[in-house]
Amino acid sequence: LWQRLKEGINFGPLRDAAYFKHRFLENPLAHYRLWAVRQASNLCGVFVTRTSTLTDGQLSCFLADWLLDPHVKGIFRFVLAHMIAENGGRHLNSYSFWAERDWAAQQGLLRLGFVGRGRVPIIFFDNKESRSLDASGSKLEFTLATSDNI
Repeated sequence: LWQRLKEGINFGPLRDAAYFKHRFLENPLAHYRLWAVRQASNLCGVFVTRTSTLTDGQLSCFLADWLLDPHVKGIFRFVLAHMIAENGGRHLNSYSFWAERDWAAQQGLLRLGFVGRGRVPIIFFDNKESRSLDASGSKLEFTLATSDNI
């Protein structure tokens, strides 16, 4: 999947099978669920969820990471519907993921009831490489898992 999709990703971490295995399946600190998305028999996406109790005692399901074929219409909405359906009987207080606001609007997520809660600044060290990246206009593919906040 990564080999097929990596050319369409502007800037972000490598998300191949070894990454998903190491980062989530072999993680000793938390339990994650890794899901495959197939259309017919073709793999067109993977996504990772984690259910956790927040500091205020509320239970939330996090969409920690994903790699989805953008050519499959409605794939992200399908992932969210699956995440909600799988956790429907668990008395969750919220579902959470990080996404760029414009992208979320394009996906129709705000119409589905998801609410933007705020901006998360991404800070790079000021050096030649980071200035070059900034000047390039590249778009950063950034999820909760990229930040290590999940």
